[in-house]
Amino acid sequence: MSPVRGDVTSDHPAARVIEASAGSFVEEIRGSLDYYLAQPASLPLQRIVISGGGARLTGLGQRLAAATRLPVEPGAATAALQVGKTGLTPDQLSYVEPQIAVPVGLALGVAS
Repeated sequence: MSPVRGDVTSDHPAARVIEASAGSFVEEIRGSLDYYLAQPASLPLQRIVISGGGARLTGLGQRLAAATRLPVEPGAATAALQVGKTGLTPDQLSYVEPQIAVPVGLALGVAS
């Protein structure tokens, strides 16, 4: 997978900070899921869908999958939509896909 804007290489000082924080982040998510699953009315989880800017964090999906033993997939807010003229190239639209889940959801709420 080729790096995208915003990715840092492992020799970059910021990469070390991100790497250290990513493990804690994954453990917080796992803890939240464990708490949910311990509730009497909880439903079994079948998968994790990640979105937002953090979804582009290199290795996040793999770390979550390993920590939770659940399949992890990126959210695709526009997958079931017919996207009109946005002024974005297909590559640009693909790049912003993780961050548009909330705006798409809000737009769909207004449209219904």
